[in-house]
Amino acid sequence: MIINHDFTPPGRSGQADLPHGIRTGGTLLVGFGNLRDIPMLEQAAPGAVHLSGARLIAMPRAVFGEIAPQLVLSPLVSGLYDVIDIATALAGLGYRGCYRALVHRLPRRDVILAEVRHACPTIRFDIAELATIRHAAHR
Repeated sequence: MIINHDFTPPGRSGQADLPHGIRTGGTLLVGFGNLRDIPMLEQAAPGAVHLSGARLIAMPRAVFGEIAPQLVLSPLVSGLYDVIDIATALAGLGYRGCYRALVHRLPRRDVILAEVRHACPTIRFDIAELATIRHAAHR
């Protein structure tokens, strides 16, 4: 499900509602342009909530609390946002769960891990390399 919602209903300024039909407690996908480009992700997270980086950053804490994702997935870098931007936004929204950044290959993942974990120590962050996942799935 793709959310295209400004989070503030007409006539109710500052009071956020959860967009209709969103299931809570699942997977939140942030910053993926077209999920068809990553069919494995579409299959692995059916029914996931999909947000742009801008929507996540603009989201009121109350709305995010209602979505209550168990897992957040994003690309390492996407458009205007990178993993630090998304992790910082998640931490600001009170998220304390699992956040995984997806990337095809990353030669020095330890550098990125250290940077994100230092910036947002309350989030359980890791990197999933798609090449490694695909290789393991085909064994």
